[in-house]
Amino acid sequence: VTVRTADWNTSKGTLARFRRGASGWTSLGAAVPVMLGRSGLAWGRGLHGLGRLEGFDGGEKKEGDGRSPAGAFRLRKTYGYATTAPSGATIAYEPMTTTLQCIEDTASAFYNQIVDRAKVTPDWSSTDLLRRKDGLYELIAFVEHNTAPVQPGSGSCILLHVWTSETTPTAGCTSMTLAALGDVIAGLAADGSVLVQLPEDAYGRLRAAWDLPG
Repeated sequence: VTVRTADWNTSKGTLARFRRGASGWTSLGAAVPVMLGRSGLAWGRGLHGLGRLEGFDGGEKKEGDGRSPAGAFRLRKTYGYATTAPSGATIAYEPMTTTLQCIEDTASAFYNQIVDRAKVTPDWSSTDLLRRKDGLYELIAFVEHNTAPVQPGSGSCILLHVWTSETTPTAGCTSMTLAALGDVIAGLAADGSVLVQLPEDAYGRLRAAWDLPG
């Protein structure tokens, strides 16, 4: 899954899906618009490394900065209001309960983890409730940013989720229509896929080194 933006400070992007086979990359349908953080992008912590790549522009993702993480990240777990995953999906899926939360408190032992409040002893003061009333989390994919290892303050609870509108930015997640998100999740591999999220200039510079689709 690729998400590309015009520059580091824009909130609008384009998402495209691909599958790699023996003959190279194959597109999985038309690209779709997405909305990102209100302040744009900043280097996250993921498969590409722990922060900004040497020789590249852009800052580093911090808690509360309003930026979506740039780089390469695993997608291995999805959640939703429905009891079953979208039709055709093979990736791990968990139905949401009212006690499922993602922890944003940097002092918590559960920082940047999705946990069931009913099954742990809460030690946090800031949390993101997943079973929301506005439907933005009707279907989500957890982006493995700042997970291995977790660094308090480097950003938490980054998701692919349903957007408020085609012009409304997020606090740092990547949002899109419910239909588009359903297609994304249905196409993710059972053992996980990779999200590459970058401004166009950085994407072009890394395309050959990272073997990215065109």
